[in-house]
Amino acid sequence: MNDPQPPVLFETSPGSSREDVAPASSFLAELNPLQLEAVTHRGGHCLVLAGAGSGKTRVLTHRIAWLIAERNIDPAKICAVTFTNKSAGEMRNRVRRLLGPGKSEAWLLTFHAMGLRLLREWTEEAFSSATGASGSPLRDAGKAGGKGDAWLPPSGFTIYNHDASLAVWKQCQSALRLSTRDHDPGRMFSLCSRAVSRLEDPSSWDSANQDYDRRVAGRVWKEYRAAMRAAGAVDFDDLLVLPLHLMAQHPPLRAHTAARFQQLLIDEYQDTNRIQYRLIQTLLGNDSELMVVGDEDQCIYRWRGADLNNVLDFQNDFPGASVVRLEQNYRSTQPILSAAGSLVANNRQRLGKSLWTEREGGESPIFVQCATDREEAQWIARRISEMHTAKLSDIAILYRTHAQSRQIEEVFIGKRIPHRVVGGQRFFARREVRDVLAYLQLLVRDDDLALRRAIATPSRGIGPKTIAALGNVTAGSSAAAALRQLADGAEPERSFREAGFSPAIAERLLAFGRLLSSLRGVAAKKPVADLIGTTIERSGYTALLERGENTDDRLGNLGELASAAKEIVSDGAEIATSKTEVQRPATKHGADDVNASGDRPGKFDELRSFLDRLALLADADTDRDGVEGVRLMTLHAAKGLEFNVVFLAGMEEELFPHATSLAGGDVEEERRLCYVGMTRARQRLFLSAARSRRVNGRERWLEPSRFISEIDPRLIVVRDYLNPRAAGSKDYVPNSFSGLGGRTGKRKRSNNPAYRQQPAHDSLRASPNKTAPVKFTGSTRPAIATDLLEGSTVVHPTFGPGKITVTSGSGEKLKLTVRFRKTGTKTVIAKFAKLEVPD
Repeated sequence: MNDPQPPVLFETSPGSSREDVAPASSFLAELNPLQLEAVTHRGGHCLVLAGAGSGKTRVLTHRIAWLIAERNIDPAKICAVTFTNKSAGEMRNRVRRLLGPGKSEAWLLTFHAMGLRLLREWTEEAFSSATGASGSPLRDAGKAGGKGDAWLPPSGFTIYNHDASLAVWKQCQSALRLSTRDHDPGRMFSLCSRAVSRLEDPSSWDSANQDYDRRVAGRVWKEYRAAMRAAGAVDFDDLLVLPLHLMAQHPPLRAHTAARFQQLLIDEYQDTNRIQYRLIQTLLGNDSELMVVGDEDQCIYRWRGADLNNVLDFQNDFPGASVVRLEQNYRSTQPILSAAGSLVANNRQRLGKSLWTEREGGESPIFVQCATDREEAQWIARRISEMHTAKLSDIAILYRTHAQSRQIEEVFIGKRIPHRVVGGQRFFARREVRDVLAYLQLLVRDDDLALRRAIATPSRGIGPKTIAALGNVTAGSSAAAALRQLADGAEPERSFREAGFSPAIAERLLAFGRLLSSLRGVAAKKPVADLIGTTIERSGYTALLERGENTDDRLGNLGELASAAKEIVSDGAEIATSKTEVQRPATKHGADDVNASGDRPGKFDELRSFLDRLALLADADTDRDGVEGVRLMTLHAAKGLEFNVVFLAGMEEELFPHATSLAGGDVEEERRLCYVGMTRARQRLFLSAARSRRVNGRERWLEPSRFISEIDPRLIVVRDYLNPRAAGSKDYVPNSFSGLGGRTGKRKRSNNPAYRQQPAHDSLRASPNKTAPVKFTGSTRPAIATDLLEGSTVVHPTFGPGKITVTSGSGEKLKLTVRFRKTGTKTVIAKFAKLEVPD
């Protein structure tokens, strides 16, 4: 951390000269009435509900400037906290521009930087002066491994970043003889870190009522904390925990610290967790004023500990607090704001606001359905190619999961559209993808680089020295070739012993060699996509991922790799060697094929062609820093950014909203995430979905996201993208989503061969292609929970009467499989289906 060293905490800093401070009237004139109300708020605490693009940073910086220029508050008594160093730096620069150069600095920093600054100032002498007690017992208690929650770090303490902290954790885990195979260090460390952010103490997890994983993590946590304190080091969690505990256990220290801040300002309040919330309360003095700026509709980090209730309960936590709503938007057009607003209005956990803009004109958002995810990527590429006046870096493609970028990347590479993957790696550069590809490389080529990667993931107790010894078994032979020859010999155990390997190492090498031999057998008989699945399972890679972090995302990426293999083979993709010559790396013994065991060469050619295709994709020079290009990123990574043109891809049920969120009842957060994505757009907004998408190598038929139907149909335009080849093929199946194309499949091509345009609200009223509702002549009444049992008859407003065959879930997550008399079997969500029962 490079924070400047502030004055000693308990000395009174001299007042700064304000004779050349810019008058407040010079910078207040640029504010709108509600911004002005927030900036000049007096008397008590205040919640500023700042909608997307409403100028929240302007409000924060102008308030700081106004407090200094108009109310003559010492800058040292102002503390403004945000979440990123970039935001803090931007706020500092703006305040300097408003007030002029040479002014004393307010505290404009992140939560962690604020905690660091406090701990740096709390020298033992200053602590003793403030509390009347020595700081030595606190340090000794921490080093002795006692509870030590209020441990005072030594002067000049070291800050360990995540990697350094994890290295200490691994050492402690090793000392406890806990296998890293059975207990992933990163996962356990993150488990404890998340607990700390919720104000839990992992060291208390040794009780019998805790599950096994938490008990093990708690054991390591105790050793880890003792080791960190013995080293006089703190981690990022300590930067918040230690100041909070020190002030909580020493009221005089809290009083001194709170008296320092007359004004507290908190940015992105909806993203604060419980420990940050408690820290804010602790720093509030009797005469302090608190202003928080946030937007409950943009709370999308619950999985990281963010607590939406911090915003929703603000007026209960601080009785008498004022609320100012910033609803004038300076970013987007009104059609985009209206569509996004109609979507998020479906949430119950919100305080409410309605965004508007003075900007005139603007086009309605467009929703497009494509036959497949491949065609979705092609449609996006086509639209971008038609935007001749658009700067590529002002175009963003947002998606729910990292795995979705693969199709888009491939199409962009093929069409030579420059692009950059923001906040993540390119698909084929992701670790899990490269790990599995290393196994596949070894099936067709004796590649030592692939051997070193594959043999270490998961770990098999075979290190670099053993691999080097393999390379010396036969003069001129690679380590990979030597392993294959020894393992495939008539007496492999004897061969390894004669090569000089110990029995334990020989056993491990032979096991890995036999694994590769079995996979070659699979490669000779199965398609590449099946081979990938078998490799993941037999190698133990699935178990490895399940012990680590981000398991679902990483397994999803491997499923997408299998999908890529299926598409390349089914499309008959070939490497055009006449245009691009791919040189295969020669091995030491001069052969790069492993095809001498009687396997069918055609299948190995298929695998080799697949690997060559990926080599070309991975080598494409389209993601260099500073290169003009379309931005590809997840919706979470897009928070705080804005673009002229935004594409929201993958608007399908169980993808967005994501299946895990549906299962966990987190639909409202998913809806907020969609709202955030929509409000990134300044001028144009496109949403797209695919009827079928390959998931884990298998084709799945998907319904459009519920979020599309929740947008007021008057505010969105619907188009069907019809690829002539796909639409005319036997595999083309129309979608069953009401109002977005009908169910009959009797489509007529428009004059435009690419798509047919139809406003959504018109198609809902009088589309000739829309399936007529199936009528039920008897009397009915609305269904209640006790009516929705297997075997019961229900009536759907569109599908007519049917019988429930399967039920799953309960409450708001109740799903029903219903066999309708005239429209077949369908699965519906009871909450949204508007079912009735015969009366």
